[in-house]
Amino acid sequence: MGKTGSIQVRFADGREHTLAIRGIRQLDIFAVLDQLDVKSYAELTNPESSLQAFRAMIRIVATALSFPNQQEIWTAERIQQTFADPNEIMWAFNKCIELSDLPKAPGGITPTKSVQKSGAYG
Repeated sequence: MGKTGSIQVRFADGREHTLAIRGIRQLDIFAVLDQLDVKSYAELTNPESSLQAFRAMIRIVATALSFPNQQEIWTAERIQQTFADPNEIMWAFNKCIELSDLPKAPGGITPTKSVQKSGAYG
């Protein structure tokens, strides 16, 4: 299991919420990638080019936000209904990867809290 931290995420209602987040095991990340037929981390560096890669990110973030012992369960559907936009999902994904046991985090995804809605997703 990776480390645990927190992240501020803007919800669809416009408010910022602080959520607990954890890194997930490398093998769990591989399992999600395999289930969704994402061939490599490189696909995660440009989620605009692959709907499957973005789906994988959402599922990985749902796992990272879930704490079953505390009865806090996130699903892909809950994230899609709750988060303000895709940048928030990528922000949470980056935090999860940072906290995970991966030997090196995949590069290229660099949304920051100062990124404005780009129109790439909406």
